[in-house]
Amino acid sequence: MVDREQLVQKARLAEQAERYDDMAAAMKNTRSVEVDLLAVAAEDRRRSMSQGAADGAGAREESGSHDPTSGETSMDGRA
Repeated sequence: MVDREQLVQKARLAEQAERYDDMAAAMKNTRSVEVDLLAVAAEDRRRSMSQGAADGAGAREESGSHDPTSGETSMDGRA
């Protein structure tokens, strides 16, 4: 896959050569690379948040914390 910087350079060279169709194509490809990178970043962020929530739930479980509305008792028998 071609990286963003290469596509930007190609667009600049095409503009200098007055090859505007090639310039537009390179710019369009640059945008699609940026969108792909944003999608990957969003997926990574979602995974991190999901993992953080799971870690937090595990930590609460290990500490004996509970939801007072659940009716469950903690490890020492208190509600």
